[in-house]
Amino acid sequence: MISAVVRQTLSSSMLKNVVTKTSSAASSSVLKDLSIRSLSYSLNDMKGRHFLSIDELSNLELSELLRLSKQLKSTYGSTTKGINQSDTPKPLLNHSVSMIFQKRSTRTRVSTETGMYLLGGHALFLGPSDVQLGVNESMRDTSNVLSRFNTHILARVFSHDDVLELSKHASVPVINALSDLHHPLQTLADLMTLEEKYGSGNLKGKTIAWVGDGNNVLHDLMLGASKPPTKHYQCIKRLLQKMQCQHQTLL
Repeated sequence: MISAVVRQTLSSSMLKNVVTKTSSAASSSVLKDLSIRSLSYSLNDMKGRHFLSIDELSNLELSELLRLSKQLKSTYGSTTKGINQSDTPKPLLNHSVSMIFQKRSTRTRVSTETGMYLLGGHALFLGPSDVQLGVNESMRDTSNVLSRFNTHILARVFSHDDVLELSKHASVPVINALSDLHHPLQTLADLMTLEEKYGSGNLKGKTIAWVGDGNNVLHDLMLGASKPPTKHYQCIKRLLQKMQCQHQTLL
């Protein structure tokens, strides 16, 4: 979760100001800062882009994003013993994210707010009673207002059309935290967990069994797990496009 928000703003210009200190703790912080910066270089093309579904990522972007996520977990994770947060890099200093939550979620809210804090940024929670998408204000107005005051917009909504409309009018990156068709952040977390279990680059040939409904989580997991774009991937994408057309017809 943290990784997807972080990736939209990590850049060499943000990370070039490394404060040099003499203490061993500070030296460790500098090394971690440089490590995060080096991992972000291959993802420079993602800067400023929306992130609405997992298939928007190239194979390289997905691979490097997972690598960066592991580095961030190692640097900021709660399992890191004896960590001093004052000595960790703050790549999201002076950045803020508006979190639109039409649908409540404990883990998504807690992980985003905590992650932004650890990385030096600020998260603003907007629940159903705080912002009414397309009701009292148009989707375009909401998108424009949030873009003026924030560097990112994260949306957890019912309809995928809502997140598409937000991204259409926003002047800052929009991140899909869940819609009825896609859940890319969950897939990033799932793939990262699988790589931690089996090792990076060792997922080829593995079969993932899905037990449950055919829903948004499954959509992105099918797309993400089947990369690179083989014949199997193209078949999955055509199937999901057909499902989306049927969904829109029902609406």
